[in-house]
Amino acid sequence: MERFVGQDVARENARTAASALARGRVHRLEVEHYLEQHVRARRPAALDPRRGAAR
Repeated sequence: MERFVGQDVARENARTAASALARGRVHRLEVEHYLEQHVRARRPAALDPRRGAAR
């Protein structure tokens, strides 16, 4: 169930970012950075090589 809730949150974040981008309120790179941060925050440490746990 948590997985579906996480997907809903991710989908809403992407929708919000896309809307802001379409309206010209933010730059594309800002949107990419924002979405990457949220993906990293939700990714388990074992799957994220940048956290050093997947060695």
